[in-house]
Amino acid sequence: MTKTWPPTKISEILSQHNPSAIITFDESGVSSHPNHISLLRGAEEYVSTRESRAKLFTLTSVPIWRKYAFFLDAIAVQWLAGEEGKGMRRVVFVSSWAGYLKARSAMVKAHVSQMRWFRWGWIGLSRYMVVNDLVER
Repeated sequence: MTKTWPPTKISEILSQHNPSAIITFDESGVSSHPNHISLLRGAEEYVSTRESRAKLFTLTSVPIWRKYAFFLDAIAVQWLAGEEGKGMRRVVFVSSWAGYLKARSAMVKAHVSQMRWFRWGWIGLSRYMVVNDLVER
């Protein structure tokens, strides 16, 4: 949680795969997680190279009152989309119940070592389990 990763290393790894699109975290890293922010910096470095034609999309970090609004945050996303800068390309995903169950299963299986009582609250209430909006940079 406290370590950052070198942007150059992340950029090098991306260049080995030559992606056409990259989805990563924004400057706030959803929860100020240093690894999340490092991924953005590495993706920015990769996209800035002449060889890259990749499009870069970032997951929007939201205030805590929205972070735990579960599916109700879909309303805030739609309302705020009209208020933000014109010309900003935004992609919004809202999961179905089946999509939520699949994401829940993936979170539990991928983060076994991190599953503590508070993680269940995050899985049960987090808007990121059902509502995700990406901004193209």
